[in-house]
Amino acid sequence: MKKISFTIFCFLLCLCMYTPVTTHAKEIGVNKYLTEGCTAEGIHYTIYAVQPSVTHSTMSLQRAATQMYVVREIHFEGNVQPPKTWYFAERIGEHIYVGTLSLSIDQVIYGKTIATYKGYLTLVN
Repeated sequence: MKKISFTIFCFLLCLCMYTPVTTHAKEIGVNKYLTEGCTAEGIHYTIYAVQPSVTHSTMSLQRAATQMYVVREIHFEGNVQPPKTWYFAERIGEHIYVGTLSLSIDQVIYGKTIATYKGYLTLVN
């Protein structure tokens, strides 16, 4: 009787120890989707906003920054050579910002070219 009780106890103990633990992880570094389109050559791309790791100073004018530092990640389909600069226009809040961003780094991952552009956008309205 003691052997059967001990065996059942060991079985239940092992069963309790094997129970998977469910945790919830906070998403970190998720890029914000902005837009997508095609280049003049017909290559599909998707643009994401990336939080800059370094804070840059901005001047304010009636609660809107006249110049804003941005980092944009552009995903191209296939292995392509991204342009060195990218003209960018974006609505942020109620204001439109434009500017030319410079290529910072590009890499090919799983058949997609990921190009990171950095620079300043200037308020136009």
